Amino acid sequence: MVSQCARCAAARRACAENPSVRRVSLPLLLSALALLLALAALASRHDDAPPRTASPSRGVAAYPGPGTPTASPRTQISFRGASAAELGTPRVRGSLSGPHAGRLVPHPDGRGASFLPARPFRAGETVTVTLARPIVGARGDRYSFRIGDLLPTTIGLGHGRGSAKAPPLRSAPSLAPPAVTVAKAEPGSRDAILIGPKLGAGQSGPMILDGRGRVRWFRPLPAGERVADVQVQRYRGRPVLTWWQGRTGGGFGQGEGVIADRRYRTIATVRAGNGYRADMHELRLTGRGTALILIYQPVRWDLGPVGGPRDGIAVDAVVQEVDVRSGLVLLEWHSLGHVPLRESQRRPPRSAHGRYDYLHANSVDVGPRGDLLISARLTSTVYDVDRRSGAIVWRLGGKDGDFALGPGASFHDQHDARWVRRGRTLTLFDNSARGVRPASRAIELRLDLARRRATLVRALRHGDLLAATQGSATLERGGAMFVGWGSQGVFSDVAADGTLRFDARLPRGYDSYRAYRQPWQGRPTTRPSVAATRSGSRLRVYTSWNGDSAVTRWRVLAGPSARRLRPVGRPHAWTGLETALTIAARDRAVVAVAALSASGRTLARSRPERVRAGIQPAR
Repeated sequence: MVSQCARCAAARRACAENPSVRRVSLPLLLSALALLLALAALASRHDDAPPRTASPSRGVAAYPGPGTPTASPRTQISFRGASAAELGTPRVRGSLSGPHAGRLVPHPDGRGASFLPARPFRAGETVTVTLARPIVGARGDRYSFRIGDLLPTTIGLGHGRGSAKAPPLRSAPSLAPPAVTVAKAEPGSRDAILIGPKLGAGQSGPMILDGRGRVRWFRPLPAGERVADVQVQRYRGRPVLTWWQGRTGGGFGQGEGVIADRRYRTIATVRAGNGYRADMHELRLTGRGTALILIYQPVRWDLGPVGGPRDGIAVDAVVQEVDVRSGLVLLEWHSLGHVPLRESQRRPPRSAHGRYDYLHANSVDVGPRGDLLISARLTSTVYDVDRRSGAIVWRLGGKDGDFALGPGASFHDQHDARWVRRGRTLTLFDNSARGVRPASRAIELRLDLARRRATLVRALRHGDLLAATQGSATLERGGAMFVGWGSQGVFSDVAADGTLRFDARLPRGYDSYRAYRQPWQGRPTTRPSVAATRSGSRLRVYTSWNGDSAVTRWRVLAGPSARRLRPVGRPHAWTGLETALTIAARDRAVVAVAALSASGRTLARSRPERVRAGIQPAR
């Protein structure tokens, strides 16, 4: 679109060159020019979306934002940019439910507050909010949003696929972690590997491996529940272990985030606000004690513009930032009202009962200037969203992308878009499924925001491995990436030249939504466990200590009774979550083990256990 300055200059030239134009009054000329500018701006918009470029805005940001068409009947009304005292008392009125009383609760950081209505709103009504301060995206101190017709979603118990079940540990029968097959593990890395095995016939749950791919920790989830996004983050200044758990079905989930300390104790739970349930695709902690999460909410929606039923169902992708301690919602963004249906690369359902998941958001990151970076698989687009106004600043990829893509820079069905190198480049996992490319890639792109150009920095593959769903790509030093190959159940460390430095896979039927390599030092609250069986003149001893990162060797203690235990032979090397070793039986009816560090220091000791007769069968 021609800039306003250029249009003004053209008008001045016309006045100077044409006497008849000079006779036109200046007010009339300016009115005509304003009309032309308005028509040009209107033509540049999407058919059902706001302007493509967000402009700087002042005032208090409000959530749900002005014009939101699908807010929850149980929504809070959150304000950011002023203290609770500066906000005063909001006046809230529903077009069907009338005035709403409530209380204004300050946000923990003192930079906002949430109005908690005393009763819910009604589906389909318009809610008008009046505040004592100007509101971003509104004319003055008053704005409105609409309550959506939210539809209930029921997810049944998940069922494992495949037939391979790992046997339980003999020293800890409640644990039966799926086996990890390591194809390559170069020495050197001491960082942990974090995955979330799921969907297999056996146990699912968060899992930590050592640098060689041996299991260090595993927590089985209740039957029917799944795990996603296991990683190390920081909460209140300390490293923590986080993951999502809940039920999944149809490509989305309903559950909650878990934050655990280095002793594997749950110290916080992250739940969605406003009556929603958190989806499995994102759990990103910030340095402010908040968490960014995703929500998939089916709503009644007109699918006619894309050839679907008028009384159809669309899945609204909702981004929330919630304060972990208080549960207050500090931000809420809805895809419906911002991303038009026509951007989707998926056809709508023909039936009014079919859900149209037109966007399928799968990651949220925070940019250097505070904007939200949202990856959407079913539009093959990465969106930069202004966090205050909710407007889309730019689109990368997809049907309506704002960037010229250099050779090899296009991507499809992507996951895990992240800013790296202080916002100079971004990484993502390019699934390129549905016949786009013969293999998936982990890629890094350099963005020239001024010229709107995207250039491929690197693309790393794993042969012809093609992940139809899921995946992650984390940049490491020297341009290497640690890659989770999603639905393939493979996770790898790939050097900048494409060489595999580490490569492992889960059993058939299992996969992991993402995979990470990160520093982690865990020390469980439990003691080591031990079990022993007698077979002739030998004792077979099994020992484990679920979650400890420091144990490198085991010292066996045995004797005729618990009070007469003595060390047996030399310490044995730790070989995995459960180490099996053999000692001479002699007069040894009771055994115990001591966990040793690399320096030989005793870390902990198990309780004495009586030796069982015969070899116990696997259960």
